[in-house]
Amino acid sequence: MTGCYLSRIPYAGVRILAGFPAQRGLYYLPRADIDPPTEIVEKIFPQAVEWEKRLEDALDCEEDLAGQGFCKLLLLLRKVLVQDMACLQPMYPNLPLFQHPIFNNQLFLDYSQQVINHIKTAEDPMEVRIASVLPELSSVLEGLKQSHNSTATSLQTSLQNLNQDVNKRLDLITSHLNSKNQETTMTITLNPSSSEIVNVSHNSNPDSSSSSSIPPPISSNPNIDLNVPHTTPKYKLSRGLTTVPHVWQEWFSGINGGPSIHSLLTKYKTSSQWRAPGEGEKKLFLRRSKIIKEIQRMASAEGISTSDAILSLETARQNEKRSLDWMGKHNGKVN
Repeated sequence: MTGCYLSRIPYAGVRILAGFPAQRGLYYLPRADIDPPTEIVEKIFPQAVEWEKRLEDALDCEEDLAGQGFCKLLLLLRKVLVQDMACLQPMYPNLPLFQHPIFNNQLFLDYSQQVINHIKTAEDPMEVRIASVLPELSSVLEGLKQSHNSTATSLQTSLQNLNQDVNKRLDLITSHLNSKNQETTMTITLNPSSSEIVNVSHNSNPDSSSSSSIPPPISSNPNIDLNVPHTTPKYKLSRGLTTVPHVWQEWFSGINGGPSIHSLLTKYKTSSQWRAPGEGEKKLFLRRSKIIKEIQRMASAEGISTSDAILSLETARQNEKRSLDWMGKHNGKVN
């Protein structure tokens, strides 16, 4: 990583150049206490929000962590820019930049005055005062804080790994049980107007010695409660899916009485607004999206219907003995 990116920043030097002591814990900007008006901030780098969503969901572009990080940086910098400009405006009111419509309006002038008044009366936070009077104690407290954060991160990673291991074992058990069933011919029926799975029928052949079966569409209790008023739903992707048709069903039709992923993507700006929290949930969403894109790619490239593409991909998955998790890690492919 350090061969490609600057991951070690000389923080002490940066603090000194900004006019603060080299010691950590003494950096404090009163102007950062007051958030600038959203109406002003949204006019700066307006496309950053859209691109952050596109890169995060990876639905119409390549998954790019560096691109996501750059968009997040722009969204942070535009807020910092407005806060800095609020301090500079009274000192340099005739600068050409302050003639720009973003900064040449009553809303910004009122915000600037609010920031200036706050700076005049603001006191250093308690942690800054402790650090200046008792630097050793501050250093100990900072070390305890970092140790706590490191432990929490380690526990979260361990839980995610355990969850992935359990899901893999469940996939293996399901695959083993399916292999014991009789050979099944699967027919997928799609709604011609919405690409939703209407029916998955099975015609068993009792005389067949080989086997491959696909469970019917899932239906049980909902994964999400949409009847809670005035709240944004937090949808948790199903961990019980074992076949390609199930992935397509959850994405375009919904399962367990919940909404479809497609409808949530259409309704909300970013998937993080409706996805259940956690890095594991984000990774599962991205892997499922790759399977969906592979189905759509097969249908387009081979000139076949979506239902035929689903059946073809599921048959290949069973033949190669691949899990959905494995496919998601390999761009939706089975080999």
